[in-house]
Amino acid sequence: MKKATFISIFIFVFLFVSNAQQKEKIHWQFETNKLSDKIYELKITAYINGGCQLYAPGNSSTVGKPLRFQFKNENLFKSPVDFISDPLPQKEYNDVLMINIEYFKGKVQFMKIIELIKQEDIHLTISGQIVDKYNSESVQFN
Repeated sequence: MKKATFISIFIFVFLFVSNAQQKEKIHWQFETNKLSDKIYELKITAYINGGCQLYAPGNSSTVGKPLRFQFKNENLFKSPVDFISDPLPQKEYNDVLMINIEYFKGKVQFMKIIELIKQEDIHLTISGQIVDKYNSESVQFN
């Protein structure tokens, strides 16, 4: 009886975890590195699952919602440049829509150096759109 219960629970947990992983199209990891007293490096890594594509910031196409990093309190820091991605986005011409699309696949890291003006928490919102090419799904997120 115990063995049957354990197997049932294992199958349920396995199906639940598999289903949850299929629904999670993108996973984010955040890191900050202190370079000096007021200078910090922000690193945001996106792990894009399967056949999914994340529209790149500044995507010039009229299709989709490009990735956007928005700070709630930009007055707390200075930064000479926007986020830099590694790797650069892939570019593809879509024959059906007749437009160029820029996107990321797999793993991409976004980096930015900031100099703090005030020692307070900085709040960042990430928004954009991820497209699953295999399932014809498109999900916007905040």
